[in-house]
Amino acid sequence: MSIKKIDLKKTRKNGKKICESYLSALEVLRLDLEDSYIFSTSVISVSSDQKTENNIEKLYIEYSEEKLHQFHPASNFLKMCSKISRINSQCGDFLLNKYFYQKTDDIIQNDILSIPKREFLYIKNKSYEYVAHISDEVVYFD
Repeated sequence: MSIKKIDLKKTRKNGKKICESYLSALEVLRLDLEDSYIFSTSVISVSSDQKTENNIEKLYIEYSEEKLHQFHPASNFLKMCSKISRINSQCGDFLLNKYFYQKTDDIIQNDILSIPKREFLYIKNKSYEYVAHISDEVVYFD
């Protein structure tokens, strides 16, 4: 019995495809939540303080998870991000910002994670690997 080796390139590609498949559902959810009373500007004021932003983001995600039916595709993505965040918070942050908030890689790297390019590429690749593992879409060499 031999140990199978993971094809990281194909596994990452699968992880990225899975994330992209959630884009339309996440956009609908985000727009729905932005129109919701609880997230109107009169209730929450956005701050440049990182701690405040994290609290707002947590509230936003918790509210969306409660509001969504358990079988809604966006709910599955948010739950997956939550699992990944427990393993590696930067990977969870990357996925939420890339797919839920639709931020560019440059903004995520420089403004949100504030990490060098090489470390960002590692986080990005690792994020897609986690998605593929959680979704059971890992590819092995023959």
